[in-house]
Amino acid sequence: MNVILVLFLAIAPLTGAAVELVKAAPQAVLGNGPRSIEFALRNSALTNAQLAVGYQLFQASSTLAAPWQTVPRRELTILSNQTIVQALEIPWPKVAAPSRFILRVLDRELILGNVDVWVYPENLLTNSLSLFRSWSFDSTRPDLQQVLETAAALLKRTNENFDPQLPEVAVYGPEFPPGTRRARIAEALALCRSGAGVVLISIDYDESRLPAPSFYFARVGKGVLVRVRDEALANVKNDPRAQMRLASILRLASGLSPLKSSECELIL
Repeated sequence: MNVILVLFLAIAPLTGAAVELVKAAPQAVLGNGPRSIEFALRNSALTNAQLAVGYQLFQASSTLAAPWQTVPRRELTILSNQTIVQALEIPWPKVAAPSRFILRVLDRELILGNVDVWVYPENLLTNSLSLFRSWSFDSTRPDLQQVLETAAALLKRTNENFDPQLPEVAVYGPEFPPGTRRARIAEALALCRSGAGVVLISIDYDESRLPAPSFYFARVGKGVLVRVRDEALANVKNDPRAQMRLASILRLASGLSPLKSSECELIL
């Protein structure tokens, strides 16, 4: 039985139809709750296609793919030479480490293709915040504020005894109240000179700077300042890759945990 399941992962989808799943990079979602993924179906025929689309979800391991969930079929029409994008919300399980899942897309019994999805632990920031004795989040976007405060609250519940020798961290921007940006940045620099780690998130309005790196860091007095472009943390509430970028940036701001080259590539 295991051999048959392994073969499912190894061979290309068996389809003689003109409708196919458009190949795309693996997707990433946070576990322990419903999250949406997207995929595209293309009809390359000269006639419309009437489909009864169904889905099967498999959790993959090194040796087999274990059936985990089946989504009921629904009728779908794709016009001639049309590509459509489908969104599917799936209740993902809680995971302790990044786990690979495979969504198999079918038309009745015909396999149209497979979608690779990596499911990540729901909070990726706790370990990075543990490098600090205290945290402050000033003028950040609402989604970023929520993610950081949730991680900090979880850490406080699990560890009440923080090392007083650890630095504090402050995250500023990008949404400063009108007329306060200059004063808040001066405050951030003063805090950094005293030994804190500071993450300064800013928006580049000059399109000529778009090819530039999305972050850089510098020693300022006794602390570390990391400047990050806002787009590097887009959709941080739902995108685990954005949370991993933020986790790496926080570790860099601590001055205690240098980044690996792979983490720098992730941020860039």
